[in-house]
Parts: sequence; C-alpha cells; structure tokens
Amino acid sequence: MTTRVKRNRPGLAAVELAVTLPFLIFVIVVGVDFCRIFYKTQVTNGAVRGGALYAYDPTTMDQSPYYNRTTSTGVTNAAQADATDLTPLPGVTYTTGTTSDGNNSATVGVSQTFNMIVDWPGVPSSMTTNRTITMRVARNLPLPP
Repeated sequence: MTTRVKRNRPGLAAVELAVTLPFLIFVIVVGVDFCRIFYKTQVTNGAVRGGALYAYDPTTMDQSPYYNRTTSTGVTNAAQADATDLTPLPGVTYTTGTTSDGNNSATVGVSQTFNMIVDWPGVPSSMTTNRTITMRVARNLPLPP
C-alpha cells in the first residue's frame, strides 16, 4: 500500500494569480467596452427611430414647444432628444425624396463616435456607429424643408 505525502507549497496560489491576473483584467476591460458599445448602438438606434418618426408624421408633434417642423432642425432635435445619454450628442443627417410609387420619403441618419477605454494592439481605438432609416411620409404630407 502506498501513501501520499502532502507537500507544502505556500506560494503556489500567489504565482497562479500573478500569471492569470493580466488575462482576467483583459477579459473584464473587453467586456466593459463591449457593453458600452452595445449600449451606444442601442441609443443610436432609438435616436434614428425618433428622428424618422418625427419626419414620418410631423403633425403628431405639432403641440410640442421643443420641435420646429418647418425646418429640418425639428428632425435633428427629435433624434437628439432620444440620445441625451450620449456625450457629445450624435450627428444627424436628414434628406427628403420620393419613393418609386410617388410618395414622399424621409431619410434620417445618426452617427456617434465610440472611444475604447484602453488602446489595445490590433484593436481600433475608436469606432463610429452609423444608423440610417428611410420612411415613407404618412398620408403623403408635405415634408419639412
């Protein structure tokens, strides 16, 4: 019968932590950055939707003092009102056009720059999220200029 001898290794846990700690920190920072870019993308999606809905049917926001539907400033204000959590506010583009079936359409685009927490080799330090949506204007209403 063989017996096992228990060896005393007092510094083994500290060495294992020292070896794995850089990898664990990397995983945590990458996870936080991923969560941040996911959140900014969701807010950008909401902002482009808000601007497109304003351009889609501007009569629904006629009573609001914050929006001016006589210019494209109203579309920009509507999109940026849905993105108040982003600093700085995202850039908004607004164009009008006509669909193939003759209806007026509005195209709203929102872009936001995202900066990483840490500059990692091989990973871009900043990214731009762009979202664009084109909607046909309700009841063929005239578009704001």
